[in-house]
Amino acid sequence: MLNFEVRWRASEAQHIGATQDYRLALIALAALMGVKDASLPGEIALTPLEPATEEELSLPEFETLCNSAWEMRPDLEGSRNAVNVARATIEGLGILRETEGARGKRLAIARGEA
Repeated sequence: MLNFEVRWRASEAQHIGATQDYRLALIALAALMGVKDASLPGEIALTPLEPATEEELSLPEFETLCNSAWEMRPDLEGSRNAVNVARATIEGLGILRETEGARGKRLAIARGEA
């Protein structure tokens, strides 16, 4: 009997907490909407949202994301160019060489070979 009463009191506390969270969310919404006194009147009803579709929740392909990033962030192209210029300068000086290892191609500093 005591276990049941403890669970009942815990569920009441959770319900009170959820109600407070809901009221705080409504206050925050009213504040964002610019409603005076940051409270929504009782006659304002919130429109229910339709469930998201699988297409809306799925991530786009990696190539699509990369292309979008290049279009929206022209500074990335500038950074890429700066890296290419630095690489060409270092390779031109003979300081950097490309090596083939177990993990694939890598750039290594040519020690004492320049």
